[in-house]
Amino acid sequence: MPDINRVAPDSAGAYQRAQRSRHDASTPAARAGAPGSPETGGRTDSVSLSTGAQGLQQALAAAMAAPDVREDVVASLQEQVESDAYQFPSDEALAEALLRGA
Repeated sequence: MPDINRVAPDSAGAYQRAQRSRHDASTPAARAGAPGSPETGGRTDSVSLSTGAQGLQQALAAAMAAPDVREDVVASLQEQVESDAYQFPSDEALAEALLRGA
């Protein structure tokens, strides 16, 4: 069974855009039933998001824009390691952290 958690949030939108562009590039007969055309009675579909959904969408956009690596933390640790100031944790402390999921 496919893992739905691995589906990117924007993959459905990308698929829909690709389908729409294929549809738009097709024959005039296929475009005759497009939203807003006389054949559909001028109706168009619309959607509105709740305030919570809009906030979630903004949070997702901010998370996607954030860097994957915190360069300031990496630089600080690199300086400590190079100057022999960094105290490496013991094997036991590392094992405990792994078991805790930290």
